[in-house]
Amino acid sequence: MRCLAVMTLVLLAVRTAAGEPAPVDDVLRQAEERDRAERTSAEQEARRLEESRRVEREHAAVEEARRAAEAEARAERRREAEVQAASVRTKRNWGTALMVVGAAAGAGAAWYAYQGAKTNDQIRRGGFATASAIVDANTQGKSYNTLALGLGVGGAAALAVGTPLYLLNLRDPPMVSVLPSAGGAFLALSGTFP
Repeated sequence: MRCLAVMTLVLLAVRTAAGEPAPVDDVLRQAEERDRAERTSAEQEARRLEESRRVEREHAAVEEARRAAEAEARAERRREAEVQAASVRTKRNWGTALMVVGAAAGAGAAWYAYQGAKTNDQIRRGGFATASAIVDANTQGKSYNTLALGLGVGGAAALAVGTPLYLLNLRDPPMVSVLPSAGGAFLALSGTFP
């Protein structure tokens, strides 16, 4: 810009030296106006460029915030899924433990029931030397029967609680669907057994 003004002045000097009359004030004013217009244009372009950069930075910040929010939401969903999976595993483990305890109690109940029945059969057959031996065998038979009953009820209760805990907390829960038919409906159960 200043180069143009200098060149204009040089041109004026040459014209003046050649004998041509030149209105120096008009030329200088025109050069200044051109410089001012060019500066204004350059300043406007710089402002537009800065505004464009500011908008780009804002868009980048918004995009980065959106990505961060999405990442946080994914992490939260993953944490919730892990907590839910841990809860399901814990319930299944408790269900398994209760079923094992129930089965063991059932086996103990069967063994004590067998022992009680065997003792009762011995009492019916007789062959005891004294009356106190019969009373002792009777007491022992009642103890076996009481243990068999207690273990049987406890084992059944453990199985009654453990089985649903295990089956209702499968990784892929079973789906129940009702299918209408001409004479009624069908009930369908589908799923995977672990």
